[in-house]
Amino acid sequence: MDKQQIQSIILRNQFDTIYQPIVEIQTNQIFGYESLTRLRGEEKISIAHFINDCRTYRLLKDFEWQAFHNALLRFPTNANTSLFINLSYNTFLERFAAIYEKLQETPHKVVFEFLETALVNDMQKEELNDKMNLLDDRFGTQFAIDDFGAGFANIARVLSQPAKFVKTDVALLRDIEYEKEKQRVLANLFLFLKRNNRELIVEGVEKEGQLRFLKDLGVRLAQGYYFE
Repeated sequence: MDKQQIQSIILRNQFDTIYQPIVEIQTNQIFGYESLTRLRGEEKISIAHFINDCRTYRLLKDFEWQAFHNALLRFPTNANTSLFINLSYNTFLERFAAIYEKLQETPHKVVFEFLETALVNDMQKEELNDKMNLLDDRFGTQFAIDDFGAGFANIARVLSQPAKFVKTDVALLRDIEYEKEKQRVLANLFLFLKRNNRELIVEGVEKEGQLRFLKDLGVRLAQGYYFE
């Protein structure tokens, strides 16, 4: 897909918004929803490939802004749950004033999931934390570190940011019923986050065995196709 095609899709807002539940698995209650964006009428193109193309042509901020706008606009106004929205660090920092204005207008409790795959420098880190704390103080906005276990989503990053939630990469849960090493990794991560006042959200739940393992471990929040 070339740059002009991508710009046209963004300008025409050819996206659907899907809300995937995040479940309190110990009580089977809905805790929140993650906003997921899909291309409309482009069956042969996955959203992952589209996002990569956006990044190639430096259109990621335009796409993310449109997805953010859609997530707020299409979420039911009577939904008394948290709304999780994916955003990169750069979009958050560069469009902070517009984001702040949008949050002033929305009744929703927003949680931003940072999905950046690159490190931020020390100056950006300080600015990032200041802006995160500002939104928390002003609107009760919370933050999540997405895809823990992939790229730069590591323990140091968890401790250096005022993020309430840590979401695991889906690969960590795959075949966890049979892989003892993965079980130990997830158990240690769960305990570490609990000791440091962070909360784990396990992504990728697709089978009963996975859910049973998480319940037995004491995990509170999980997400995946199993709950749809």
